[in-house]
Amino acid sequence: MMLRTILAALATTFALSAPAPATAQVMTDVSKLSIRSGWSEGATRHIAALQIDLAPGWKTYWRQPGDVGIPAVFNWSGSENVRSVEVLWPRPQVSFDYGMRSLGYDTQVVLPIVVTTKAGGPIKLKGRVMFGVCEDVCIPVEYKFDAKIARGSTSDRAIQAAIDAQPRLKNVKVTCSFSPYKSGLQATLTLQTPRLGATEHMAVEFSDPDLWVGVPTLQRTANTLTAQVKILANNGKRPLIDRAGVRTTLIAGPNAIEIRGCQAR
Repeated sequence: MMLRTILAALATTFALSAPAPATAQVMTDVSKLSIRSGWSEGATRHIAALQIDLAPGWKTYWRQPGDVGIPAVFNWSGSENVRSVEVLWPRPQVSFDYGMRSLGYDTQVVLPIVVTTKAGGPIKLKGRVMFGVCEDVCIPVEYKFDAKIARGSTSDRAIQAAIDAQPRLKNVKVTCSFSPYKSGLQATLTLQTPRLGATEHMAVEFSDPDLWVGVPTLQRTANTLTAQVKILANNGKRPLIDRAGVRTTLIAGPNAIEIRGCQAR
């Protein structure tokens, strides 16, 4: 939920047409976005990235921003020779503002994008992205883009580092149960996994993007970690949960793991 005051909505447009590695960029007072052209893998797969640079003191957010922040929204509708786009998210930093938790990045973040193409040849990425940047206030920033990317095998250390910084997938048994909470649900998840670090934080996501998910309350006994988290739907109705779509991320400093799905108790 957005708990700070949104002062303004900034709309900025830019055109990107230069071949790798040079790209045109537009700078606002607090953020700058550019496209890194990346490299091709096989006939129909290309790895590129969005790079966000932030002014000192400002930050932006992970795919689940936490109590404070604005989640990113991507639109690729004008793209050509593109079948699908997947955004990859490096491990976020955990911070607290006025007692409320947020998950995100400061200074700079590179978000790798995996583009599955319809055929060989050049790729055109056209659309828009909206994301939040926050200091004492949160501002939604919207960029429109029109980028031509040549296929090739140019390596990019920044993109590879961001790919490597994703939470590592771990095969851990997660059991989950749900009980009524107001108009929503309270989920109880139990994981069998060793302590990841001195201070652990968890994010729980569901396949329904319209759900509000609270900050989990954690309790650990040896290798058993139990989390309770509240879930509300924007339509005010009790949500339906797809257990296969549950995504649990455990973060402890520089370490992070991600577990997919949960089983009934």
